[in-house]
Amino acid sequence: MGSFATVGGFGFVFTALQESMARSGVSGAARTAVPRFVFQAALANGQRWGRVSAGFAGGRALGQLARGADDSTCAMLGAACGGAAAAASLADLPSSVFTFCAFSYFIDRLSGNAAAGGRASGGGGARPPPKPRPVDGRTPGERLDAMLGYTPRTGA
Repeated sequence: MGSFATVGGFGFVFTALQESMARSGVSGAARTAVPRFVFQAALANGQRWGRVSAGFAGGRALGQLARGADDSTCAMLGAACGGAAAAASLADLPSSVFTFCAFSYFIDRLSGNAAAGGRASGGGGARPPPKPRPVDGRTPGERLDAMLGYTPRTGA
């Protein structure tokens, strides 16, 4: 719901400004109808942006719930849901879903997430950084204590 409201609101405002500027030259009796046309166009476009965003977020969340992880399969499910929400008609559904999934796939691969072992690659997430090896058998904290001359208290 938050995704729909946020992105839909942004789409509404963006379209309202764009339509207002495009129709600013209207004069005469038609000028009184401009606010209604601007509002209708902004509302329709804002709802579409909101549906697409909610489809992406909801599809990915559904994938995460079903798979128990956040990986490229979840991203593709989100893209498919976003593409379905963006389709203007049932006939447009297959091409819209394919387009959204293809763009999501290439963005995922080109962004470096797959090569870096990130969450979108399906590799189980990024590897943790290697732990520092103790020098002289001491941990980094013990070496710092020795360098500062601090002796931590043990016991109560």
